[in-house]
Amino acid sequence: MQLAGHPQYQAYLCQWASYGCCRRAMESWRANQQPLPLAWIDFSWTPERAEKFFRSLSNLLLEYNRVLWEFFPYCQSCRGGCCNAEGACIQPMDLLALAVLAEPFPVQAAERRVMTTSCIYRNGNGCNWPPAWRTLKCWLFYCLGPPSNQECLQNDRSGLLRDGYEQAAGKLLPSVESGLPDEMRLYEQVTGRQITGFLADPLSFAEELSRGLYTLFVAPFDRYFHVFDQDQTGWFSEELSVRFISKDMVWNSVSEILEMTDDALPEGEERDRLLSDVETLEWIILGHPENSKKLLEELRIRYKGKKDEDTGIQWPLTKKLYESICALLDR
Repeated sequence: MQLAGHPQYQAYLCQWASYGCCRRAMESWRANQQPLPLAWIDFSWTPERAEKFFRSLSNLLLEYNRVLWEFFPYCQSCRGGCCNAEGACIQPMDLLALAVLAEPFPVQAAERRVMTTSCIYRNGNGCNWPPAWRTLKCWLFYCLGPPSNQECLQNDRSGLLRDGYEQAAGKLLPSVESGLPDEMRLYEQVTGRQITGFLADPLSFAEELSRGLYTLFVAPFDRYFHVFDQDQTGWFSEELSVRFISKDMVWNSVSEILEMTDDALPEGEERDRLLSDVETLEWIILGHPENSKKLLEELRIRYKGKKDEDTGIQWPLTKKLYESICALLDR
């Protein structure tokens, strides 16, 4: 059939348009070099650091696929049986990754004829996506044979299929551990979620790696540039940014603020106001009142960029208070 009749065609057009937004945002970011901070830790993205991060991930996933291809026969013998329209999963992070890596979007020829059941990005030579970044789910997926095998997996009393996945995970583990970017290790450290622990289930591994990418990069990027609609980020809309940051971490920040206040602020109206706001923050952490979002938004506006009137310097304690407020807002 013609391209326009393919079941993925409307989604393809939306992905193409979203990629354009990502590319323009990246061009703007490279021009202004504005650091993109994470609210929950002392860390900021720059365009160069983002490109290095995604380049490292690309190298890791290329190695991941090399191991699968060399040591396991399934992908070699199948050669794209999973590349079907129903299995296609192009996420905002994939489009953003292309833009960060300055890779082109895989535009399809309008006159091209496609099979209804095949992925719209599949052609006679394989995938049309750039080799430097295939969609994450497609890059990570593998199986142990035809669908009949997968259906038997839950009733795999002999353990042979399960052992096969564990064997694959064992072969993949050294490559993933050695190639994981430092930023992903930071995600593991803060969230307590070990990404390699999901290797034996490729779909769960893809989901966990995706969650890490959203938390670390997609969410802060989109908060600054607003390139995605809400429905595009819905897959992890509740997982974005600092949802994994525990209340204890914010509580520790509040305790540090109180200690800093004793040294930094003399008695007076400013000190009383700050201590009152810290008490409000403590109350929100402990009780989650119904109007907590409204209270936090009021506090965020009050402390965003707050500086000393005489020196023009932002106090470290108000900066820390602002970061704690943002962390709770993003939960």
